[in-house]
Amino acid sequence: MDETWAVAGIDPHKHNFTVAVVDGRGSRRDMAAFEMTEAGFAELSCWLDRLEIEIGRIGVEGSNGLGRQLCGFLAGAGFDVREVQPNRTAERRRRRRRQKTDREDAEAIARETLADDDLPPAGKQ
Repeated sequence: MDETWAVAGIDPHKHNFTVAVVDGRGSRRDMAAFEMTEAGFAELSCWLDRLEIEIGRIGVEGSNGLGRQLCGFLAGAGFDVREVQPNRTAERRRRRRRQKTDREDAEAIARETLADDDLPPAGKQ
């Protein structure tokens, strides 16, 4: 893995979601927030295209709950979408003593997605 390949992590909420992108070397590439609407999904798609980096996997916390509609959109767009359990990101935050914010959560989700090739498919908890 290198700087031309990346994963994304998504922290979904009822009205919006935060996305962090981490490249194959573990460097944060970018971060953004979008509305949890069809228009927000379209904005996400354009934003990912503008990054000019191959997104290998997208990890979503709560893919069977608040992130379900978003996961359907991403899978339909051809992305490999995986479930990241909340306990995995909580443990990562504890180890690094990081606060809980949407941005920190999205980055922790991206890092778990990068670290584990065997995460279950989204929606298959």
